[in-house]
Amino acid sequence: MKLAILGGGSVGGGVVELLASHPDIHIEYLLVRDIKRTRDFAIPQSTRVVDAWEIIAADTSIDVVVELMGGTTLAWTIVRTCLEKGINVVTANKAMISKHLSEIEAILDSHKSRKPAFMYEAAVCGGIPIINTFIRGMAGDEIKSVYGVMNGSTNWMLERMSNDKVPFNDLMIEAKGLGYLEADPSADILGWDARSKLCILARLGFGVRLDENQVVCVGIDKVGLVDVDYANREGRKVRLIAKAWKNSVTGRVHACVMPSMVLQGSTAGNLPGATNCVCFEAKYSGLNALVGSGAGRFPTANSVVADILDIQRERSRSESGGFSHHFGSVEHSNKIIFERDFVAKFYVRGADHTKLATAGISFESWNDHIVTEACSYEKLIRIVGSECTVIVML
Repeated sequence: MKLAILGGGSVGGGVVELLASHPDIHIEYLLVRDIKRTRDFAIPQSTRVVDAWEIIAADTSIDVVVELMGGTTLAWTIVRTCLEKGINVVTANKAMISKHLSEIEAILDSHKSRKPAFMYEAAVCGGIPIINTFIRGMAGDEIKSVYGVMNGSTNWMLERMSNDKVPFNDLMIEAKGLGYLEADPSADILGWDARSKLCILARLGFGVRLDENQVVCVGIDKVGLVDVDYANREGRKVRLIAKAWKNSVTGRVHACVMPSMVLQGSTAGNLPGATNCVCFEAKYSGLNALVGSGAGRFPTANSVVADILDIQRERSRSESGGFSHHFGSVEHSNKIIFERDFVAKFYVRGADHTKLATAGISFESWNDHIVTEACSYEKLIRIVGSECTVIVML
């Protein structure tokens, strides 16, 4: 089987190294930005290192394109072109999938025969096999909710704030130095990275296509030491939790990414460092939790290689070469309604107590801290404003 790998960074290098033990899979091309740059992994002598996608596009012998370059512009152009041509695709690009999910589904459905593979296990929490768990392992069950810590960088920061009392701004500098955060940390700090992953899981779990811009997404940039100290005193930990759930009464799906206070003894509360976890509740199998590395060279590369091997196995036993739909059933997806607002208890710091009382929101107060009774998120934010620190009580 012939591959073209797009991206020679950390994950791309890991994939090349892991595939060295699979001599029947040949890496024809490695697409990089700078051909002259020295790599920290051995490139097979027969692999052509190129810096122009057009060279790969002109080669009709390629069986699988492995997209590891990131971004939502050129990466999407390449993935779209491949799928339209019927070329199998493996990707770790959660932002691209979340943004173009409906278009990807439409292209896959347009192939009446010889449907190309679209594999993306590495796109959600790197080394945790949650995609295959949802598509295959839970095919006979019904997902009721999915939630978890889906960004290791912010979890590491919140743990340091809780355990070592290091201020947020100091941790930003430290995290960049350790490689946990990019020069522009917005995707991690503001919750966008976790939101993209959540949108994919919501599609798999509930059949709903979420518009990222409609999902409540609050980062950790307003969380301070005073907040994590309060959580510690209450036997809780602050975590950036991504959660989607179906209301058992209305049947509507809700989703949000927000700082949350979870019990210290819970799966998320016990999560160390940059580890990720995905927990879900199903109708028949009950509560489930998967914990592992959410990023990193080899955990992510292993998920990519698993998808490549899956394609190889499917090709060997299928004369038609057609692949099943890789977003699960779409039969009822158009009937599912997403509702942005949701009801929960909230910890709030910096709010005007009088305005809350006047609006009819009940709460308990400790100086500058309050904990509300269950109330509408949208109503709460209209009253307290976007400058207050708001954390969900889970």
